[in-house]
Amino acid sequence: MSEAPTPTPAGKKDKSKLLIFLGAGCGCLVLFGAIVAVIGVPALLSYIKRSKAQEARQNLVALSRLVEQECASESVPGGLAGGVQQNGYTGIVPAGPVPPVPPASTQATGDFANDPGFARVGFAPNPVVYSYSIRPIEGGVELIAQGDLDGDGELSLYSVSCDAACHCFSDRMYMENELE
Repeated sequence: MSEAPTPTPAGKKDKSKLLIFLGAGCGCLVLFGAIVAVIGVPALLSYIKRSKAQEARQNLVALSRLVEQECASESVPGGLAGGVQQNGYTGIVPAGPVPPVPPASTQATGDFANDPGFARVGFAPNPVVYSYSIRPIEGGVELIAQGDLDGDGELSLYSVSCDAACHCFSDRMYMENELE
């Protein structure tokens, strides 16, 4: 003779359904978290790089204005092409790089006050993510910012040219490997 099946208590059946529901819910939550991470983390990293890159643009525009002011002042007669000589250079004094090596993905404090070129124009934007320079070029100077935004050794480069008549062309800023 066959025995009658033992009835399952109502509480056990409800608990197993609840566990299945919770398990499925947790699985969906994990999947949702993974999707957010896959999309969100790269977007966040890109946002951080863009905000760091903004420093170079802003500081080169500020440095351009300082160079134009210094160049137009009486201390540099004849503009960048002539007049005052300091350390063998005529016009604006070469400067940098400050810091000597571009900081690797973090901010650093540069010794701008002890660099004769930067001290002369009054440029001291600390702390910085980029390394800054003023280099003589034919017919003027070039203002340069180099940075390693993510610490991989690959550099981004921004530059602004200033002509012998004391005009810096920050609206025509050169950018290479902007977000590297």
